[in-house]
Amino acid sequence: MKNLVYLIPSMASMILAGFVSWSGREKARDFVLIFVLLLVSFFFLALFYSKSKKFQDLLDFRPSERAVRAIWLAAFLFYLCMSFLFFGKHKTNVIGFDLDSISYYTQAKIFSAGKLSVPSHELKEFFTTGNVVNDGKFYSKYFPGWPLILSAGVKSGIPWVVNPLLGLMTLIVVYFTGKEIYDRDTAFLAMLLLLFSTNFYYLNTTYLSEPSSLLFSSLFFYFAVRTIKEPGVSVALPAGIFLGVSFLVRPYSAVAVALPVIGYFLYLAAGDRRKMMAPFFAAAAGALPSIAALLAYNHLQTGSFLVSPFEHYNPFDKLGFGLRSLDVFVNPAEYNVLSGIKNMLINVGAVNIVGILFSFIFLCFVAVRKKTRWDMLLLAIVFLIIVMHVFYHAKQSRYYHAAFFALALLTARGMTLSELSFRKWLGNAEIRNFGFMAILFAAITSVAVTMSPLKIYKRYKICQLYRQPYTLVESNNIHRSIIFVKSVPEAYNNISYYIQNPLDYTGDVLYVRDLGERNVELMNHYPNRSYYVYEYKRDTGTGVLRPIGGKEFTAPSAAGI
Repeated sequence: MKNLVYLIPSMASMILAGFVSWSGREKARDFVLIFVLLLVSFFFLALFYSKSKKFQDLLDFRPSERAVRAIWLAAFLFYLCMSFLFFGKHKTNVIGFDLDSISYYTQAKIFSAGKLSVPSHELKEFFTTGNVVNDGKFYSKYFPGWPLILSAGVKSGIPWVVNPLLGLMTLIVVYFTGKEIYDRDTAFLAMLLLLFSTNFYYLNTTYLSEPSSLLFSSLFFYFAVRTIKEPGVSVALPAGIFLGVSFLVRPYSAVAVALPVIGYFLYLAAGDRRKMMAPFFAAAAGALPSIAALLAYNHLQTGSFLVSPFEHYNPFDKLGFGLRSLDVFVNPAEYNVLSGIKNMLINVGAVNIVGILFSFIFLCFVAVRKKTRWDMLLLAIVFLIIVMHVFYHAKQSRYYHAAFFALALLTARGMTLSELSFRKWLGNAEIRNFGFMAILFAAITSVAVTMSPLKIYKRYKICQLYRQPYTLVESNNIHRSIIFVKSVPEAYNNISYYIQNPLDYTGDVLYVRDLGERNVELMNHYPNRSYYVYEYKRDTGTGVLRPIGGKEFTAPSAAGI
């Protein structure tokens, strides 16, 4: 019983970390505080663990393959339920909390109609949306790989299923990769680390491209490992194909993941050309069609093979230093080396909390020990994706997501290597199954702090809040109408409503921008309809749908969300 005293500061620190997290949107200083509190909590839990043989015995288990498959199924069902709750529950798709998701969905909708783009509306300013080109042609600025995959879900009427399915496949690939390069325990730990990652959960329940980027990067690495161990065209060709698909999804991330592997492959080929050259050319043959497809897509959309829609949309949103901005409606600001280093530190700090908990601490155990070639490759991938994103001006930890398979495997590897060190630090205490204790802590942290039920509930309520215009239209039986969207809960999220419009700009109810005095132009373009203005009043937390020249409809207050 006396050992329970260590649980008191551990639980207290965990509760404090949860309080900071629950209190609102975390700032950079809050991330530091949360990290320190979680580290203190973990330290005292480790002390308790070192002195409790019963606790160690409790975690002395090795799950069967059937149990692993059950975990895969449970994870998929969880992501599927969350995605359905946020996005699939209603026929009107409120796509997300960011411009990126909405832009991806827009292109998926265009692809599902069998087109690369659609003509802009005659009065295109009313339909102009963030991150979507609208210069006579209407299409997303993003690369085509992910929207093409998502279009299958859009065509089937279940787009909210796609990313949860990709998340499930990623867990499976990471598990088999861990078994291939390390052992079953390390593979299982790596899989669980992803499972309890807040970023992994969050991204798998959005329409963002990172889950597909991670899956195809993981598949590329898995088949590259197979090729290195037993060179052959049959395994090298899939490696190249998956690298090519990853390049179609997020080219910059794909390059960061691929360069260390390609470098090592060339090193091996220099030593044994006869054995390695055929697989090398097979991998290249697998990747080249996707690269050619991307260049062709650029040409068809922008008129240039080398100018992507991304740069065509906003010339200030590109790699390197100088004047940069995230969108055309954001004034460019100077971005330099110091800004890049600051972004990197913020991103790395966030990865250690909402990415993979304490990952860089456990990476240190791998870095200081004698390393296998797989350790070196994985470390190079993680290092390169971090350094390369110094040259991009936006800061978000999800930009490292394509390398999360490497980060999870390295963290799991570090956990297995850390037992000896922790024994010494804790007075030569006998510690067994330390990695499983760390996983247990990560699971508790996920549920209690970073993706708590309260946060899930708040996210659900925000989705409901974004759905207000549709709720008002449906509940008041409004038809043959134009809805001018004046203001919404988030500054730029009003573009989420425009994706409900048919691609030919016809339909029962159309959602458009409110351009004030110019609204009469669109009203003349669509005569014999009813016209409304939707406005979100921030002071009361309510949305109001006001007929132009008539009685207004008010949604329930959303105060407190």
